[in-house]
This record gives sequence, structure tokens and C-alpha cells, in this order.
Amino acid sequence: MIGDIMLMIPGLAMTNALRNMLVGNTISGTMRLAESLIWAASLAGGFMVALAVVEKIF
Repeated sequence: MIGDIMLMIPGLAMTNALRNMLVGNTISGTMRLAESLIWAASLAGGFMVALAVVEKIF
């Protein structure tokens, strides 16, 4: 299951956001970083909910 979720984590998007911030595009970098963090948090939350549901069934 961990291998499946690792494919969806937006690591490249986070790296590009930090690069944008360092180059000088702070607003664009900040918005992309926030989007990436929200995406990662929603993936983690969905994974936790799925695990909780499966554990309740079994």
C-alpha cells in the first residue's frame, strides 16, 4: 500500500515551488507550495480513512 501512495505524492511539484520561490517568483511559488501541501495532506487523510474503514470491517 505504501508503494501505491508514494507514486501520488507531489514531490516534484514541491521542488518546483521552492525553486520558483528562490528565483524570485514568490507569489507563484507560495501558491504552488500550498497546493502541493494540500494535495499531500488530502492523500494522507484519504489513506488514513481507508485504513480505518478496513480495520473496522475486519
